[in-house]
Amino acid sequence: MTTTIAKNIFEPSTSSDPVQKAMDALFAVQQFQQDWKDYGTDRVHRYFDNVDGNWIEEFNAKPLNDEPETPVITLVNIYKQLKNLGIPRSLVKGIGFPEWWYKDLEQDCQAVCKLLEFIGKRFLLNIDFDTDQESMFAHQEIAGLRFKLQKNRANTTLFTRVATSVADDIALLAPSAYRSIPDNALLIRKWILQKSSRVDLDGLLTFCWVHGIPVSNFNILKPKRIVGMLKFDGMVAMRQNRPVIIIGSLRKSEAWQSFILAHELGHIANGHLKSGVLVDDKINGGEIDSEEIEADNFATQLLFGEAILCWDRKLTFKKLYAEAMRLSRIYRVNSGFVVLNYAWHTKDWVNAMAVLKKLEPESDAPAKTYDYLNQYRQLQNLDTDSRNYLHRMNVLAA
Repeated sequence: MTTTIAKNIFEPSTSSDPVQKAMDALFAVQQFQQDWKDYGTDRVHRYFDNVDGNWIEEFNAKPLNDEPETPVITLVNIYKQLKNLGIPRSLVKGIGFPEWWYKDLEQDCQAVCKLLEFIGKRFLLNIDFDTDQESMFAHQEIAGLRFKLQKNRANTTLFTRVATSVADDIALLAPSAYRSIPDNALLIRKWILQKSSRVDLDGLLTFCWVHGIPVSNFNILKPKRIVGMLKFDGMVAMRQNRPVIIIGSLRKSEAWQSFILAHELGHIANGHLKSGVLVDDKINGGEIDSEEIEADNFATQLLFGEAILCWDRKLTFKKLYAEAMRLSRIYRVNSGFVVLNYAWHTKDWVNAMAVLKKLEPESDAPAKTYDYLNQYRQLQNLDTDSRNYLHRMNVLAA
């Protein structure tokens, strides 16, 4: 059945004014009453054609919406697609769902769309809602991604994707704009020593946050339990016009994490990362290029100043402990730095780790790094889902 006149009183009002809409409806009622007086039962023919046809039967036979029904997106299908992209189900269940999600929402199309967007953000995936269910997801390209690959190790791609997503959120926590840092490590060392008796993890973290460089450790549900999940020691990502440092190592030693942090600062200071993401799979013991040498030299100067430590022989536990304490006082460095320097040069790791444990019996570097993040954090730029996610990842304190 089709309309027959240009001004059909049965058409909805196009006005956005509620008063005008009510007036249009009142006019329609009055006009239809007047038509009864003027035309009687034939009044309907003024507005519609084919009134006497079989439109009622045809109307009942057709669905109200001629568009094809959108197929139901099931969790089983989501798991299958993500597995095909190398993302295991255990990881999806662990971090891929927002806090508000529960299984009954699988029948809610709007909720499912929000779920897919959340998954896409957490694993850096593009989502095509117009394609079939078998190929909705595709990996986003991480612009400028570079790995410092190590011998006999696979790329840490999956861990890097999740860490980069976290870095996007952490970048928004910084309380101030990024202030470029000097390419001279001794100047940074001088800045720290003006506020502290020695260079240590506290001084490095303070320097980073004051200069608009957020730093965070990152754990991902005990990665060793997730097949194919390889971590990295450190990563620098340029996000929101600032560098963000992510430390993937979970070593509790403050000395060890300090060297990783100083190494990543070396990449930033030397301009190795103008954009994108730079991943150090393993700081020590892998393939070395010119940038890695520069970052190592920068870290050494930052931690030790102009001191050059020489180790021509291995030391006993007692002598190494005493020497670490002595050199710490002379050069205003963390005694643990001295022990690690000894280990890297002599390869006497067993003895060095025993001394380091004695020097740092209560050390918990990841916890300290999170403490600084929560001390400096600014939450106003972070949406609720991102806050809840960082809480669940133990990055943000409750």
